[in-house]
Amino acid sequence: MTPLQLQRNEHHTEKPCPMTTFEVRISSNQMVMLKIEYVETIEQFDSGDRKQLQPVLAPNQALILAATLQKAAALFVKIDSDRVVQ
Repeated sequence: MTPLQLQRNEHHTEKPCPMTTFEVRISSNQMVMLKIEYVETIEQFDSGDRKQLQPVLAPNQALILAATLQKAAALFVKIDSDRVVQ
């Protein structure tokens, strides 16, 4: 597997792009559609300007992504399984 190549800023550190919202939908052709809105600069928080990414995932990709995100988040917080969307 190729190592993850992250965007870097002018200081050569990882460039974070905070997510502001997300939405998940199921398409008629059995795909999982994900809309992620994010900002690239502090000014975008104030102006309301958002960037958007809309990947379409096969069901197995969505399950792998969900499990991977849960594992990463569990390093920081205890997950209450009753609050996870079933």
